[in-house]
Amino acid sequence: NAPESVGLFVQAGDTRGESQGYNTLGLIEADAGRFGEALEYHIKALAIRQRTGDREGLAYSFNNLGNIYRNLGRHAQALEHHEKGLALKIELGMKSSEAYSHHNIGLVYYEMGELEKALAAYRRGFAIREELDDARAIGVSLNAIALVQSRTNPRGALDTYERALALRRETGDRRGEMATQLNLADVHFRMGSLDLANAAANRALEIGEHIHAPLMQSNGLKVLAEVEAARGGYP
Repeated sequence: NAPESVGLFVQAGDTRGESQGYNTLGLIEADAGRFGEALEYHIKALAIRQRTGDREGLAYSFNNLGNIYRNLGRHAQALEHHEKGLALKIELGMKSSEAYSHHNIGLVYYEMGELEKALAAYRRGFAIREELDDARAIGVSLNAIALVQSRTNPRGALDTYERALALRRETGDRRGEMATQLNLADVHFRMGSLDLANAAANRALEIGEHIHAPLMQSNGLKVLAEVEAARGGYP
């Protein structure tokens, strides 16, 4: 397992393996929602990479720390680390990863309520992904752009979500397809189109029967309940 692997790398004097081990542990802890523990592991990985001059590793560490700080609500630190990671990725020509940094910066600005900055960051990532012709990642960018539009231009958001949905179906991204259907349901509901909201939520739940996505299934049921309540079907 990962902790034992780190120990073996330490014994062997393999600093690159050790830093990657801590990085992996940080990702595991973050995925489980244990952000404090994840932060400690990513800081350990960062320290090793700084000491050994592993610049590509540093770019990933800054990115991962940015994500942790965002999840902890420490937005200024999140932006600081994402910007550091982005600068390294640009310098090293890591185009695909650069797009992820723009996307992650957009996430921070979105959580801060700075929608124009979020949209600009998402669009920078989208442009790179179009240049690389990465259809699956383009779908991710379109979904994020539509999420911002849903706050300012709901009809425009519907068009963008449909573009994202088509790409997610084309690339077999079932989890992404489910997420976009839920986003469509939310916009339709807020626009008062209850039948369309109900249909999109049911499409999402149908996908959820074939993949493990309990949180999204819960959100789908919530939309159905809100539609029934809006119709007066309180029981």
